[in-house]
Amino acid sequence: MIIKGKGKRIRKAHFEKDMKLLKQADVIIAVLNGTDVDSGTAVEASVAYSLGKKVIGLREDFRKYSSLEEVNLMVEGVCGWRILHNIKQVSAVLAELKGVR
Repeated sequence: MIIKGKGKRIRKAHFEKDMKLLKQADVIIAVLNGTDVDSGTAVEASVAYSLGKKVIGLREDFRKYSSLEEVNLMVEGVCGWRILHNIKQVSAVLAELKGVR
């Protein structure tokens, strides 16, 4: 499907805003729920990682990517090989990071 006109402009504006916010952020929290991580989340996490941002992976879903992996290894890698499982853990990591600065 090819999107033209106003729809394309709106989608492009959302993309540009997302990229701008990724560049401005110090830390990214990537919600990794689902049997396979959302493709947009995977791209955002990868972009943030390539920009040198800290990426925190949050997975509250009991379903796994495979019997050997909780999430795809590339996603786990951009999250620093550490996936958190609840918001309390995320809060603790954010507090640690804030204390470091």
